[in-house]
Amino acid sequence: MVVELKLAGDHIDRLAAERALLRRQARQVQRAEELGPSWMGEEPIWVVAAHLPVWLKQARKPVRFAPGCYRVEPLGHLFLWIAANELPLRDALVPFLVARSGRALDEFARWVAPRRSPRRVLGMLRHLAMSTSVRKELLWEFEPTEDPEIMARDQEIFEVLLEARPQLVKRLLEEGRREAHLEGHLEGSLIEARKACTVCSRDGSSSSAPRTTRASRRAATWRRSSGGTITPSSRRAPPKRCSNAATPPLSRL
Repeated sequence: MVVELKLAGDHIDRLAAERALLRRQARQVQRAEELGPSWMGEEPIWVVAAHLPVWLKQARKPVRFAPGCYRVEPLGHLFLWIAANELPLRDALVPFLVARSGRALDEFARWVAPRRSPRRVLGMLRHLAMSTSVRKELLWEFEPTEDPEIMARDQEIFEVLLEARPQLVKRLLEEGRREAHLEGHLEGSLIEARKACTVCSRDGSSSSAPRTTRASRRAATWRRSSGGTITPSSRRAPPKRCSNAATPPLSRL
């Protein structure tokens, strides 16, 4: 028997169907050569896809005899088209259910994940075109655990992924170097900030004395020159101007 598995995104037009029938005929000839003239059988073909295409409904009038299963004329029982989206979720049908698409594929992924090993689930996540939300949901199922057997399997899966993807190792190393550089830069900035604060505090306490000393010197110089005393208010007051009475009239000028 010839089985053609069409995953989501594969062609299921008439040319794809004719090529599948050509491969079925090649297998028919091969078996006839292997078994000799005494073999009078017929090699059947099953085409598994997500759904039954419209062109096939119009051109061949397939007959539905079970959920998701159609006989395609004129070959009848020799040509079966299996619509995976219509199949029920059964363990025996998993080889056909992987051909689902859209929401039906997401439903199958959620259903099958607890029934398969982590390695099989990762293979399914890599090769099946499920939605991004469901893929992330299944990845989050690999929660941290203290079970040594599960931890050993997780480590094995991780090592296999790293060996198969050298560019992933390079990316992880680059991100590690970038984070280390950023942490070193932040730590250096904090150290510089602490030094600056220390210097500012020292400058503030030492600069007040010279200002007081300069003010005292100006006050002493004024007292020596005028023989008076100085107060804070008199230091800020502007110099007095001559009164209007002392100003000679403009006519005299």
